[in-house]
Amino acid sequence: MRSCTQCRALLNDEEGPCRYCGATLGPRTRDENPYEAPASSAFGPTLPSEVLVVEPTWTGKAGQALVITARNLPLLTLVTWTIGLPLVLAVILATESVAEERRFEMALQVQSLFQGIFGPIATAATIWVLAQSAAGRPAGYAEAMSVGLRCWGRLWSSLFLAGMVILLGLLMLVVPGIIHALRLALVAPVVVLEGAGPTEARARSRRLMRRREWAFLGTRALLFLLALSGQVLIAGLPLPEGPVRMLVGGLWAEVLAIPLIVSGFLYYQEARETESAVPGLDWDDDPTAAMTTKSGPEVGP
Repeated sequence: MRSCTQCRALLNDEEGPCRYCGATLGPRTRDENPYEAPASSAFGPTLPSEVLVVEPTWTGKAGQALVITARNLPLLTLVTWTIGLPLVLAVILATESVAEERRFEMALQVQSLFQGIFGPIATAATIWVLAQSAAGRPAGYAEAMSVGLRCWGRLWSSLFLAGMVILLGLLMLVVPGIIHALRLALVAPVVVLEGAGPTEARARSRRLMRRREWAFLGTRALLFLLALSGQVLIAGLPLPEGPVRMLVGGLWAEVLAIPLIVSGFLYYQEARETESAVPGLDWDDDPTAAMTTKSGPEVGP
């Protein structure tokens, strides 16, 4: 196993052009670390640690996710609403002629179907914007959506298969499903920023999330409670009942969900920085220990 020197996509021990970004690969060096934090992805520079320093605590990451969202809010909102607006309109149209007692069920079915099919486009575009921001580089709407479209099929299949694993776990007394959901939480950034396929993305996510699961759960739970509070705030506004309230509430909910994606990116960033800091790190040990040092054991032959 080796990685591309430009996009850090994980590859077999091969020479020649990278199949993701086209960079020319020379012979593999003895000390090459395939998990070193990428200097760029197939879609541009991504993760230099000097630009974005991830907060070490789970509460700190929640606050940092809110700050990053606020700094990139116009572009992230535009990306999110590109999928979110058609989604909300589809829900409104689907429930308009449905009996009152069935509207919630119909809305949930339409939203799940639409989000499941087209949601990966916005997710991939959002992750790319965050990667560009972490690198201190400008990001544009057209390029972000182009990345989302290019990653669409691979990310959709990866998230679908990960969802099947989680669903099977939920059927096994719930707890295994929760554990799978936590360990597979980084599938999306692995697919977008490393060019991984479904099987490789699941394995990478489990590796990157090792010993971070419960901190991640705490961060997500805190951000979810804040998003729920925002929804309650909107529900209290004197808006007319019907399509207008559904449109405003739906679009607002899409914006409130952005920090959840950002928090996943921060955990991915932290895990990749750990791999870069200590190439020979034994992942049976606590990987977060590497965040206190920039040197590690030498890589053997």
